[in-house]
Amino acid sequence: MQVHSVNFSPAKPKRPPEQWQPPTTEITKFNLDGALTPGNSFSGWGVVARDSSGQVIITRAGRQEQVHDAFGADVNALATVMMTAAELGATRVSFKTDSELLADALNIRRVDASPYAAIIEDIKFQSRVWFFK
Repeated sequence: MQVHSVNFSPAKPKRPPEQWQPPTTEITKFNLDGALTPGNSFSGWGVVARDSSGQVIITRAGRQEQVHDAFGADVNALATVMMTAAELGATRVSFKTDSELLADALNIRRVDASPYAAIIEDIKFQSRVWFFK
């Protein structure tokens, strides 16, 4: 029997968490996150919305069925949070997520090829229709 050694690279040093920054006047900032436990077919999401003074406007959390990966959890979180913003009547908004993959998918000009392409395209459309830049 042959024994193979496995080398693990050292963990990257963690960056200190960013301090929350308030949005500019007249903008509502929505900080959101999706969460998934591997092996489950559902995800969780949460959001807190604040105004430029840091006053909490709304907090919400929920569960989304039929989600099988972390990217899907973040996509569904943003879709739900955008509905929340529309329900509040917020038109000048900022959505903040820690998902670089989601931010990249939303900024790409071509259609996304992921299983979440339809949701991503709907998010792009809804943001153009309901929210001002």
